[in-house]
Amino acid sequence: MVKADSILNLMVTHHGFLEILLTVFKDNLGKNVEKAAKTLDSFQWELEKHIFSEEKAIFRFCKEENTEICELVKKLEQEHTVMLDMLGDLKNDLVVKAEKDSIEFREFMVRHRKIEEKNLYPRLDQELSAAAKEEIITRINEIPIKKTVEKAINF
Repeated sequence: MVKADSILNLMVTHHGFLEILLTVFKDNLGKNVEKAAKTLDSFQWELEKHIFSEEKAIFRFCKEENTEICELVKKLEQEHTVMLDMLGDLKNDLVVKAEKDSIEFREFMVRHRKIEEKNLYPRLDQELSAAAKEEIITRINEIPIKKTVEKAINF
């Protein structure tokens, strides 16, 4: 469980952990393909948990159609699908073109992260009631992220 006083702080922690795993994967690409593949599997697992927690705990609070925040949520959900597709392609082409694909994936993920961290989470922290924020944080923490990179990649 990650202690957090806001949705933004909690999700920044998740995003940072995902970026570390992706960096470890990329660093191992040319050195140890087996270790890179295991790290990518861990990354995929953690990303899927992260996306699940966002879509089931955070995004469900968007109830009004055609509001600015709901339009942003729709875009972010679409980007989740794109990220998972890109990740699947990366896994399929691990040896052949993984370096190029991993760079493109990381750039996409960083753009996605910035949208969430600058446009969505601060707004939710500001606009949602304390009870709603507490419920979101509790639900997210029910799907724990690994505490360390070492545990996630089973060194």
